[in-house]
Amino acid sequence: MNSTVYISFQKNTIVNDSHITIGSVAKVWCNEPSIAARVKALLIVNAPDVKSRRYVYSVVDIVRLIQKNIDGIEINSVGEPDFIISYKKAGKTNTLIEAAKIAFVTMIVFFGGAFAITAYGNDVDVEGIFGRFSNYVNGDEKTLMILEICYCIGIAFGVIVFYNHFASRKLEKDPTPLEVGMKLYENDVNTSIIDNSEKEEDKDARS
Repeated sequence: MNSTVYISFQKNTIVNDSHITIGSVAKVWCNEPSIAARVKALLIVNAPDVKSRRYVYSVVDIVRLIQKNIDGIEINSVGEPDFIISYKKAGKTNTLIEAAKIAFVTMIVFFGGAFAITAYGNDVDVEGIFGRFSNYVNGDEKTLMILEICYCIGIAFGVIVFYNHFASRKLEKDPTPLEVGMKLYENDVNTSIIDNSEKEEDKDARS
């Protein structure tokens, strides 16, 4: 009776080792550990000495590779049918440059958000609304500053609740809207890369 190997690929896996094996990009399980170890050790590709490189493969390619090197096993794929291997050469991270990038992005987000809120306030005449509300309640505008302070606190509190983040802490374990948006964007990018790769292969096959 043939042993069954279960293999699972994610849509995009980042690796730093140029010697890319099945075990470095996939989850492999078999009731016989020795067979699982042999499958994990099979070489998919040796990345050249470059900073980064992207490879697109199909599970069919991996099945063909396994059956070519190991006899008497059945392969069951439980992951993505097509997947991407993103090779990035390992290197030292420049702390100063990374800190400068974070500071730059923080400034853009902060001042951009402040400009958007200010433009919205001017567009809907928030100051005028506060002034009229104060006149309705007290007959004067003495409470105008209090309303503006409460408005600013409310915006800050709303942003914290909406994005589910305060500094490095999460208010809840659920993913934030930003994380969900980035995940959807990442999935769309990966799908487009795979589709473009398939189109290029079809062109090469017809030519």
